[in-house]
Amino acid sequence: MQRWLFRRELETLAGRPVYYLDECGVDHRLYREYGRAPRGERIYEAVAGKRRERTSVIAASRNNKLVAPRVLQGSCNTEVVDAYFAQVLLPLLPPGSVIVLDNARFHQSPSTAAKASARLILKRALKPAAVSASARFVE
Repeated sequence: MQRWLFRRELETLAGRPVYYLDECGVDHRLYREYGRAPRGERIYEAVAGKRRERTSVIAASRNNKLVAPRVLQGSCNTEVVDAYFAQVLLPLLPPGSVIVLDNARFHQSPSTAAKASARLILKRALKPAAVSASARFVE
């Protein structure tokens, strides 16, 4: 039902360019939990307990093409999304554009909506049948 409502809302925007914004991140805390040793011997190795870096990617997509992709060190939060909107994405979008966001908490900030000159739609339901931007990052 929610997907149907989402599609009906998009149909009311016919003729306006629709962009899907998404982000993803990778933690650099990769280490092996298991190792190989001769039979009967144990492996002892130190594992760093400190926090490692995180790399995040944020981009919009339209017609299966990425628009304004950015790679950054650290996690996405409201400040990062606001800066991305103001400095990167919004200058590239034509007037009357629609930006569809997922329901991540940092997308729901009043400051994000205030910075956007385009119409924002927060997706509460599953993503539409089109491939999301984050799925393309993994390819």
